[in-house]
Amino acid sequence: MNKSDADLVLMARQGDQAAIGEIYDRYADRLFGFAFSMLRDREEAADAVHDVILRSSQKLDQLRDPTKLRPWLFSIARNEVTSRARQRSRRDHREVPDMADDLPDSDNSLIQDELQQLVWDAADGLQTRDRQLLELQMQGLEGEELAQALGVKVSHVHVLSSRMRDRMEKAVGSLLIARLGKEDCDKLGALLSDWDGHFSLEIRSKVTRHIEDCDNCTKKRAILCAPGSIALALPIVAVPVTLKGKILSSINHVQNGNQPDYTNSNKTEWAWDAHSGFPSKSTVITKSISTYLLATTAALIASAIAIVSFVPFGNNGNLEITSENTEVSSNIVSPSQPETESEAPQVDVAEDQYTESIENDSNPNLETFRSDFRIIRNETNLSCMEGDYCSFTVSLSDNPLDIISLVTNQVECLESEITGSRIAAKWDSRNWESLQEVQFLALDDDLVQGDRECEINFEITGMDGPIEMDPLSVIFMIIDDDEPPAQPNPVPKSQLSVSSSKLVFGNQANSKELVISNDGDQLINWVISVQGPQFETSVDSGQINGDTSTAIKIIFNRQQAPEGNYEGFLILEGENQIIRIDLSAKVEIPPIIEYLFSDPKVVYITNSNCGNGTATIGAKVSDDSQLITVEVEWTRNGIDSIITPLQLTNNQNWVATLAGFKTGAVPSVNATLRVVDSRGNESSANTVIGVRLC
Repeated sequence: MNKSDADLVLMARQGDQAAIGEIYDRYADRLFGFAFSMLRDREEAADAVHDVILRSSQKLDQLRDPTKLRPWLFSIARNEVTSRARQRSRRDHREVPDMADDLPDSDNSLIQDELQQLVWDAADGLQTRDRQLLELQMQGLEGEELAQALGVKVSHVHVLSSRMRDRMEKAVGSLLIARLGKEDCDKLGALLSDWDGHFSLEIRSKVTRHIEDCDNCTKKRAILCAPGSIALALPIVAVPVTLKGKILSSINHVQNGNQPDYTNSNKTEWAWDAHSGFPSKSTVITKSISTYLLATTAALIASAIAIVSFVPFGNNGNLEITSENTEVSSNIVSPSQPETESEAPQVDVAEDQYTESIENDSNPNLETFRSDFRIIRNETNLSCMEGDYCSFTVSLSDNPLDIISLVTNQVECLESEITGSRIAAKWDSRNWESLQEVQFLALDDDLVQGDRECEINFEITGMDGPIEMDPLSVIFMIIDDDEPPAQPNPVPKSQLSVSSSKLVFGNQANSKELVISNDGDQLINWVISVQGPQFETSVDSGQINGDTSTAIKIIFNRQQAPEGNYEGFLILEGENQIIRIDLSAKVEIPPIIEYLFSDPKVVYITNSNCGNGTATIGAKVSDDSQLITVEVEWTRNGIDSIITPLQLTNNQNWVATLAGFKTGAVPSVNATLRVVDSRGNESSANTVIGVRLC
């Protein structure tokens, strides 16, 4: 019998290591797939899964609802891979390894299709939350479990998923067209003439806008990118076979009284929600910034002494800038470089409107800055069209002796979306005099909404966290260049009209009136023609003055018309107008009973030999349609009714034998013949059978 997640949690809490093994067997492959998709490194993904299972084994007592094991594990995994990705970015700025190069030979067969690589390239362009959402859905999480793993409300999951799928499908389609459509479209070729092959947000936006305006590229995208194929294109990566043994060994090591042996070289502190037991945040424990600044300051003083001793001065006593002293001052600030991010990832500011916590101490480093230190903003292009960049330039008033970042903090837009880098600008002691341009792309929504404003608030941070100074706020004006849909040209009012587009005669009417009207002010000559058997018109042409009407009679000739349904139509023509009027009628003819008889006309009902006590009913019936009922209703005893069907003997002749007459039927029995055809038409006839006692 399969154990539930709650059963495994309870068993593991009691020290059952086999339960931990079953938890591993149930979720390791999906946890590994999620970790690999985010880290793109097989060994590091295995280490991440190791730490997730090991950490979860130590925190099982905190999980308030054991049935929530799956989203709880993926929430831990999400924190773990996010922490590792940040550490890796700060550690060596290395590029993400090519997925195919990192897979073992047995997995290479999974990615032979070029579509898979295209999808991975497009997925790399998504923001972190979209990628995590995509991968968690690939691992089977949905609804409440997905919301818990992401740390959002259930009601928000559908919105996030819908936006992610739209962005992913657009990204894949645009990437395919960018790579495969240039030869078929001269405009696209010109647009991408200097493209280096890197699918950036700017290239994606340009290609997407081009596709929407180009019929050829739109059709080609529909062929190249079939709906729903994105998830199927993502390859599956097998979990290393040795990982389970390594994890269970680490758990056993802890159970023997030792400290957990996590694979992450940088220690992390985790915060856990007291109500649910889910992780809320992981923070990398780094070297104290205060200590770092003290050491850096000491190094600066020592270097300054050395520089003063050897830097040459000019005749006027001023410092001469040479290649030697420039190189030395560059080396002074180099220790801070590993703590920075070389490139800021693109994020969708309009959707997330949040920044992640700085992974350092929270004390502001006020002592590093002069009281008049500030960021200088120059307004350059605060208005932009949809699909273009709004921008402004910023600079520093003084050398910060630190790494200063201008971080996007909050965006308030009215029915608009704008996107840009989370870290909008960055300075250090080497480039603090540079003028930096901050750009935000106003997304084209293809909706006519009018011009609207977007206010963006920025936070200024240093190596030691946020800096207390006047906040920076910018208001962009987004110019709506979408055109309202073209209105169809008004159709000229028809001058000729009729009272009805269909005349129904049914099975009774022989004629119907059709009123022809001239809604204009000019005389109209008209003609009318009839199509269909039995339909006629009283007139076939005429004239009608402006703003007047005339009535004509449409006839259905029922004489000698066989039973059945009749369809036809009229064509009315006049002044380059053609009007069609449909016609319908029915002819219903009840079955014809030519005769009905009883043989003999009198029956005798005693035990004597004066009669046989039976009578034969005979009838001749004809009809254009098939007969479905031919029966006679009579009584044996004068009280109870009996229905006896007649049998067809030959050409339209029907017979039945009536027997078993009783004394109650004396002196006669009324026999009623009932006939119904396939169209529901009915006829009847009566005959009397005499009944006597012998």
